Amino acid sequence: MDRVDHTNQGSVAGPVGPASTRPQTSSLQIVAFDIASETFGVNIFRVREITRVPDLTRLPTTTSGAESLLNLRGRFIPVMNMHRRLGLASASPSDRSRIIVAEASGTLVAFIADRVHEVMHLPPEQVSPMPLLAASSIPADFVTGIGTPHDRIITLLDLNKVFESPASAAA
Repeated sequence: MDRVDHTNQGSVAGPVGPASTRPQTSSLQIVAFDIASETFGVNIFRVREITRVPDLTRLPTTTSGAESLLNLRGRFIPVMNMHRRLGLASASPSDRSRIIVAEASGTLVAFIADRVHEVMHLPPEQVSPMPLLAASSIPADFVTGIGTPHDRIITLLDLNKVFESPASAAA
């Protein structure tokens, strides 16, 4: 998967609008990806583009958590360290790594996934809440549920919570 463009120009899935204007379906459509050998998923309607990892402009230490900037056709998008946000071991990008550009709290953000698997549909019977006793380094409010397709476990993430600024999280 080299590039998936979910903008209005050349969109594979059609125009993407606010959540309230999208048709509701019984299944959840997600993009599945790996971060530090764990598989995660996010709602496809949050994803705007998936592309190879280009040269990125490194930033000095910032309070926002952005480590670099992605120049995407003349638009600069902050690249967040998803490994750090999830409390997982960092890894250098490889040939399989991809940049996922997504919308979180009305803003475009990007993060590097170690590998992007696929876009998949999860029927309701394959989605359950996060077990209360599940031990994880990932903050519980980042997780919306667990997907279990084909004997796999996919942790479903709430990108609004994952990329919420530390200042607003403390409020």
